[in-house]
Amino acid sequence: MSYEIAIIAPARRTLPRLPRDVRERLRTEIRALSVDPRPHGYGPVQSQPGYFRIRVGDWRILYRIDDAERRVTIVEIMPRQDDYRVR
Repeated sequence: MSYEIAIIAPARRTLPRLPRDVRERLRTEIRALSVDPRPHGYGPVQSQPGYFRIRVGDWRILYRIDDAERRVTIVEIMPRQDDYRVR
């Protein structure tokens, strides 16, 4: 059974500003999280308990997983060099 994907405002505002090829790679990875929210390469964010990150090229997707609700919430999309403070 798949997970519902919710994208909150900061991440939703970032996507349209990115180059088309980057945007499409990120969207593909976000859709894949609905099938497997814990794919190879994902990991916890040490400074933000309960948050996970996955690398997509030079970008990171920061997200939360709610197994009870079967929901993945995309919190932020940021360049890899940025830290993990949630806005």
